[in-house]
Amino acid sequence: MPRVSRRGFSLASGQTYSLSATNVAHSPVQAAIAQSLGYLRTATTSATLYFDERGSEDFKGYGLLDLQLRYGIPVWKSVQPWYLLQIYNVLNNEKLVQWTTTVTPDPNSPVDALGLRTGYVENAAFGTAAAAGHFPRWSTGETGGRTFRMAFGVRF
Repeated sequence: MPRVSRRGFSLASGQTYSLSATNVAHSPVQAAIAQSLGYLRTATTSATLYFDERGSEDFKGYGLLDLQLRYGIPVWKSVQPWYLLQIYNVLNNEKLVQWTTTVTPDPNSPVDALGLRTGYVENAAFGTAAAAGHFPRWSTGETGGRTFRMAFGVRF
């Protein structure tokens, strides 16, 4: 007789990300401050520029429903052929849960006290998927929509 041996509903909360631009050159104001403090040059030629608090933005969370059915037929003593069907992401949740977050400093925005731009421009691909991992994952390293797995065996 078939029986449901495993049902599962997994939830994944949305991760955070920052609106930041990498490899931003130091401003002339920053170079002047470093020089006034006695540095011949700054330790690095570029830095990461954050346009809001770190981790201020959120990706979406998601939930997935999994189902497992096992059917076994007792044949003799403990010998039992069996069939296993696993269905992952039963409801076929394929919503976008991560996306491209690339931004660059807006050259037309005002500057702060350090001479750094305070505004940003979103990349043309901002908010779109760039990898398979930007969709719900039903298992570590696995991506995609509804997935079926079957197995046969003999238990003894």
